Amino acid sequence: MERAEVKERVYKVLDSMGFGTELIEEDYGYFNDLGMDSLDSVEYLVALEKEFKIAISDENMEDMYQSTVGITIDEIHEMVNKKQ
Repeated sequence: MERAEVKERVYKVLDSMGFGTELIEEDYGYFNDLGMDSLDSVEYLVALEKEFKIAISDENMEDMYQSTVGITIDEIHEMVNKKQ
């Protein structure tokens, strides 16, 4: 799967959760820039697991929701392509 498709699907998940993706940049952090709280982050990561049919380890979850949208896209891109 191409990175652009991963990005599109990550943004789709964010949009479905009420985060307006038209203004989201890849360097945005989840807590500071998007205003996610801990419950939002858990819902987001579960939605990503369903969207991409992957299992995100606790360690990867911690890394992802403390990082940026772009890093999450890269991590998922790597996971999806390892799975194939």
